[in-house]
Amino acid sequence: MNEVRSGAGCSLAVLLVLQLILTGAAMAFMWMSQLSVASCTDTSCDYDAYALALRVFFIGAIGLMLFSGVASFVLRGRAAALAPIVASASMLVFLAVTYAMSRAALDLPLFGGRVAG
Repeated sequence: MNEVRSGAGCSLAVLLVLQLILTGAAMAFMWMSQLSVASCTDTSCDYDAYALALRVFFIGAIGLMLFSGVASFVLRGRAAALAPIVASASMLVFLAVTYAMSRAALDLPLFGGRVAG
């Protein structure tokens, strides 16, 4: 019985570490997206909306990480392993939505640079 519990704890730890890596990569991606501001002029970008989208993402990603950590220790058995999986999937959706919001604030297409014209 102890061998099964330690195996479950190990897989939970692996899932939490993978979630931490995924969250770190997503945060680095959003941090680097700030380079898109270089293509802005005074009238083409809404800097306040862009800053809001970044803040919402960073606070949300940290919140999901904390929620997942607490939920995985509060829940028992297989449900504990679902917390990092659900939080990681939610974070990817959250990344897509806030990235689209930030690109819209900068008046940029979803992919690529500013369209000339």
